[in-house]
Amino acid sequence: MIEKLSNIITSANKFIAKNFIIWLIYPMILVMVIEAISRYFFAAPTFFAYDLAWMFYSAFAILGGAYAFIVNAHISADIFYKKLNNRKQAIVTIFCYLIFFFPEMIGLTYSSWIMAINSIKYNERSIYTNWSPSIIPIKIILFLGIFLLLVQGIVKFSAYIKVLINKKEDKE
Repeated sequence: MIEKLSNIITSANKFIAKNFIIWLIYPMILVMVIEAISRYFFAAPTFFAYDLAWMFYSAFAILGGAYAFIVNAHISADIFYKKLNNRKQAIVTIFCYLIFFFPEMIGLTYSSWIMAINSIKYNERSIYTNWSPSIIPIKIILFLGIFLLLVQGIVKFSAYIKVLINKKEDKE
């Protein structure tokens, strides 16, 4: 049952990445091209480019975190780690998850949830430009991205637990 749930979570994160996140780059590029043309050819910067660019890029980066976790694209220092057998790698990784990953991700998930709720409650708007668009969507996306990363981390953690429980020791 845990494996089936893990597959559903991983599939959902892949689906979000391949059907939503990759498309965020195009409106961001469009906004930046419009801003560059407007600024350098017409000497008239846009009122919307700054806010839209940081919102698109934030969504792109935070929602891509879970997918990057799936494909092992996050930075790791594995000079010594790669020399260990699977069981010892699992022990080191489980330790690191318990000490570094879960406390921080649980804290970030909770705080981003509070930020999203407060953003909705107070109808939060951007303070960076006169346009002052609502930042409620990006606060919700921030929470969702962090939550998806936490859930994908649980999936990866359970895979390392499975390796540790497996009695078969591989050769060093």
